[in-house]
Amino acid sequence: KKMIHAGAGVVDYDYRGEVGVVLFNHGTEDFEVAAGDRVAQLVLEQISMAPCVEVEALEDTARGAGGFGSTGVEATPAKRARAEAAAGGAAMGAASAAERTPHVAGEERAAAAGGAEVA
Repeated sequence: KKMIHAGAGVVDYDYRGEVGVVLFNHGTEDFEVAAGDRVAQLVLEQISMAPCVEVEALEDTARGAGGFGSTGVEATPAKRARAEAAAGGAAMGAASAAERTPHVAGEERAAAAGGAEVA
């Protein structure tokens, strides 16, 4: 309601100095912070120092070198079927599932259509 945003940040595990908070005022009124005011939270997260294996080359994947959005924005057939069932839309039937997912193999399409056999 005051249009004040606390900028999020990450403190490295080996940092030993003072930690501060950056506040952004997106409002039109001045905003004063007095000593003792609670304007931010500190959230502690456990980090994992997992071992890393260096390789000469990576295996190809379906995505390939595509970045964000390269796999499309539509839900997978199984996810769509669950969403439709949850919304009461499972009555759309196997044919519409088959029409919507011609690139999916018959067995997967059947699973997406709620188990109905699809030719």
